[in-house]
Amino acid sequence: MEIKTKFAIGDKVWHLWDDKATQTEITSVITVISQTQTTDGIKEKIKTEYAGQHDSSDRSSMYVNIGSDERCFATKEELMQYVISE
Repeated sequence: MEIKTKFAIGDKVWHLWDDKATQTEITSVITVISQTQTTDGIKEKIKTEYAGQHDSSDRSSMYVNIGSDERCFATKEELMQYVISE
């Protein structure tokens, strides 16, 4: 099975951190595959989460969970559009 993710280690993504638009470099990609037996057969669900090292002026550098595909964006504009649509 080949798993393709929206982003890769080393990519910089935009996400919300402390209610602010923040850009963070991905240092880890965590993918969980779960299977459920149904009357129609086996259903697979794939969930991807991203984590990275975040530098903040008011905190020391820390490892943070950036979020899932739905909450990570390639551009600040994409993130802003997501926030407006919520």
